[in-house]
Amino acid sequence: MSLPSVEENNEMFDEGPEITAPKPLSAGTKEPLSARTKRPMIVNPNSSDVPKKPRKQIPPRSKVWKHFTRTVADYNQCNCHYCGQLFNCDSASVGTSSMRDHISRCSLYKMSLDGNSQKVLASDSSCNITAIKYDPKLFSRSINEMIVLNELPFSFVESEGFRRFCFNVVLVYKHISRRTATKEIAAMYFQQKTCLKRLLMDDNTRVSLTTDIWTAPTTSYSYMVVTVHWIDANWQLQKRIISFRPIIDHRGATIAAQLLECLDEWGIKKIFTITVDNASGNTTALNIVKDALRMRGSDKMIQDGAFLHMRCCSHILNLIVRDGMEQVNESFVAVRNAIKYVRSSYARLKSFELRVETGKLNRGSLTLD
Repeated sequence: MSLPSVEENNEMFDEGPEITAPKPLSAGTKEPLSARTKRPMIVNPNSSDVPKKPRKQIPPRSKVWKHFTRTVADYNQCNCHYCGQLFNCDSASVGTSSMRDHISRCSLYKMSLDGNSQKVLASDSSCNITAIKYDPKLFSRSINEMIVLNELPFSFVESEGFRRFCFNVVLVYKHISRRTATKEIAAMYFQQKTCLKRLLMDDNTRVSLTTDIWTAPTTSYSYMVVTVHWIDANWQLQKRIISFRPIIDHRGATIAAQLLECLDEWGIKKIFTITVDNASGNTTALNIVKDALRMRGSDKMIQDGAFLHMRCCSHILNLIVRDGMEQVNESFVAVRNAIKYVRSSYARLKSFELRVETGKLNRGSLTLD
């Protein structure tokens, strides 16, 4: 095999167009068209072929946007928070003037300004739907009063049943914890105590007191309760519990000291009567209270305390009944044992009911006591 000659090699390299380097241009000379077309083409950023960047949304500065929200389907439309009416909010054409005019005459918005409350739907016995005012503060206070009056635990506000109830009746209620309920109830107590104390001190009312000692069956702790009774300006009898505190013993000196401390705490100066039971310690306690009130002034008691010590009629009646029941205690025990015997077996109870039906007897249930 022979190698190609020099002329053949030159012919191989001579095939194709001749490529020459571009000549440098002098100042003010335009570049030839052929040279400009060979350069890479620069794409115009404003051309429709390039996707446009999303325009940065500027947050609205008008205060009217607190009452309107743009729709998801159309950015240039918005809805009223209260009545739901649709508005055009294109800033280039209409702006916010129409929304300002609407919010100035929206009736539902004016209702929301009325005590910061809302309207909820309620129906009466005739199934008539009406709108009633919902006040969050009044609702929270009503819950606290319900906890106190019904002796519910503070964790009641955290229960699933209560929260579901608020959701089902469509109440916009801010959920609170048991700690918040405790603080609010304590604040309500001190507020009511201040009002009652001012009433008893300002009017200088002469009041009557009742007191008793109660022992808890589970903890065996003793508590002394003091209740105040008075007649208000409308001649209505009023009573309030002003003390419920533990007491270390049932001696007369201890009872008198706690009773005088309660009078000083509430600012009570004039006493009409103090009603207690017939325990011997109460007699000693009221003698000490009489001496203490005499030192405070002659007008603190009626006729130098001649009617200060009152015996509880209910306690006396209870003692009489208990004394009489001891005379027939054996009969009571026999009747209770017979009822226990019948109720302890289902067959005996059915047999007893059959005897009652055949004998045409009128009876109630077999109550033990």
